[in-house]
Amino acid sequence: MKLISTRNKKNRIDALDGVLKGIADDGGLFVPEALPRISSTQLMEYKGKRYEDIAVWILSMFFDIPEATLQNIVQSAYSGFDDENIVPITKLTKNDYVLELYHGPTLAFKDMALQILPYLMSEAIGRSSAGKDVLILTATSGDTGKAALAGFADVPRTKISVFYPNEGVSYMQKLQMITQEGDNTYVAAINGNFDDAQAGVTQVVRGSDLLSSTPRQIWLQRQLGFPEPGYYHVPLLVAPDGRRLSKREKDLDMGALRNRYTPEQLLGMLAHACGLLSHSESVRAGELAEEFSWQMVQ
Repeated sequence: MKLISTRNKKNRIDALDGVLKGIADDGGLFVPEALPRISSTQLMEYKGKRYEDIAVWILSMFFDIPEATLQNIVQSAYSGFDDENIVPITKLTKNDYVLELYHGPTLAFKDMALQILPYLMSEAIGRSSAGKDVLILTATSGDTGKAALAGFADVPRTKISVFYPNEGVSYMQKLQMITQEGDNTYVAAINGNFDDAQAGVTQVVRGSDLLSSTPRQIWLQRQLGFPEPGYYHVPLLVAPDGRRLSKREKDLDMGALRNRYTPEQLLGMLAHACGLLSHSESVRAGELAEEFSWQMVQ
């Protein structure tokens, strides 16, 4: 199946490639080019079947993945649920039923998607010709972060960094995130709210300037030994000409860095700290385009 961008239907991509890409180049979301048609006869054939069997059937309509591989993906994704039915249905009255979506490893309904996404992504990475690993950046107000961490923990060729508002999640949610096991998981609290975290992650993903996003600015500030302010500003709104329309006190002043170093020098320092250069020498971005990966500085 092909996916198309919500902003331009001519922007088409294979469904499995869309899992890796996430967002279309034009900023739109990927949606199916056409939804599969399911007959009433087909529905009746799957009546009473296991959740895993239904999941494999539905996924096969969207992804060009062998059935045996899909079965392994689904089995691995939902093996950690505490109910053999995965999503049991409880009858309350004659006409009222409850679909229980809290049997996953983090008790959040988002486990339904975030337990299987890493396995689909691993399948996509294995087929990709780029040969690069994947870094997941996530902003959370609580349950999404833990569910994502649990899903991607120790999944080969992936890393995940979760940012959450320091005063904006419950104590239990905070403990769930900071105690997450896994060699490829990273968690960071920010001074601000969820919108600040989301804006920062969006800038990292979309920004092309090494100094255009707050997380990179903070990291570079530390690497160069500059004093850190007590509050990190994340721009909430940027005008077309680049002016910030939302500004707060104690904004992280990158002017000092820009005045002291050229972009080539800053990039050289960054590349040296990442181990791409043996010396902290000036270098142009194009020279490192094929090698540089933001995950190297996490």
